[in-house]
Amino acid sequence: MGGFITGEIKRSGKRVGFELETLDGKKGILAHIDVKSPYKVSRYRINIDDLEKIGVKYKIPIMKNILLIGFLTSWILLVIGVFIFAKFYLNYMGAFYSTVAGLTAGVLIGFSTNYYTMRRPIRIISDSAITGPATTIITGISFGLESTFFPMVLLSLSMLISHYFAGIYGVSLSGVGLLSILGTILSLDAYGPIADNAGGIAEMTKQEPKVREITDRLDMFGNTTAAIAKAFAVGATAAAALSLITAYAEKAGIGSLGSLDIRQPKVMAGILIGSVFPALLSSIILKAVGKSAQLVIKEVRRQFREIPGLFEGKAEPDYNRCIDISTKGALRKMILPSVISLLAPFVIAFTLGKEALAGFLTGCMVAGIFLAIFMANVGGAWDNAKKLIEAGRHGGLYNRGD
Repeated sequence: MGGFITGEIKRSGKRVGFELETLDGKKGILAHIDVKSPYKVSRYRINIDDLEKIGVKYKIPIMKNILLIGFLTSWILLVIGVFIFAKFYLNYMGAFYSTVAGLTAGVLIGFSTNYYTMRRPIRIISDSAITGPATTIITGISFGLESTFFPMVLLSLSMLISHYFAGIYGVSLSGVGLLSILGTILSLDAYGPIADNAGGIAEMTKQEPKVREITDRLDMFGNTTAAIAKAFAVGATAAAALSLITAYAEKAGIGSLGSLDIRQPKVMAGILIGSVFPALLSSIILKAVGKSAQLVIKEVRRQFREIPGLFEGKAEPDYNRCIDISTKGALRKMILPSVISLLAPFVIAFTLGKEALAGFLTGCMVAGIFLAIFMANVGGAWDNAKKLIEAGRHGGLYNRGD
């Protein structure tokens, strides 16, 4: 329930019951467990009406507040811990400032992502859908592009502050700061697909509309948490990439990234190729997704055509065949982009030289950050705008599938 209810174990005779107490003091039994056979649960199913009778309310704002409190609590505890470590163990406060700069940038990026995937932008996108798919796409892309500005500025400030206090080591520490609340971030990331699959199960099992409405709201919040987790991952990757590129430049005898002369044709060529490289890989992956989706659609149509009674709901579809197509497609189609990403640095280094490779890696880093934030935010915004429409944004004029 995400903090909506409290519970305790109570024993009565041969049974142990888990009693729930809601925020308004109402109580109810969720399950009875046989003491002689503790793995046997005599009552394990409780529907929405049962929960409503004992006062459980599905309030997404409460859930968001709980996650926000956990988010900020992790930040405060880590700031205190890093301060103690830097002050009394390292005796070097530059490490503290660098780590906190990265950690603070990550938290602010999370708030930015929350705004673009849960607030005013999705309402504007949902309203633009009234005039057709073209305006929906244009509005979504515009907000997706806009959503990249603030995170990029924050990452830049984080790196500048970290470098000022501790050099390139400080930049590495800023990446550590971004990853220091990894436990919270991973839980946020895992929440999204769990809520999404719960909605799929509710729809496949033909639950009442009230159940699907709840799972849709949970899924809507899950889209935001997934986007926040991706933004954190992008920020940490950026800090790590800058540190690795600098280490490469020094090891290769180039000096440092600051000594690279972009007026050299080879360096500029490396930057240009690196800038389009993430777009190339994204294109290959998206094409693979499209082809796999086409195969699944063809398989579904074949089953409707060849399995008697399937369309009327009297027969079971072959789920395993669709799963097999999706799994094999996902594995096979990732071979090509993986091989390309592994071979590209070697090709650039041996054909254009070590300076061009430094430019290539720099271009990949900058373009990759932009593209990753854009895709994560615009996808979450479109999905949540759709959920908003289905929830009655336009007075119930449009429903699921319209």
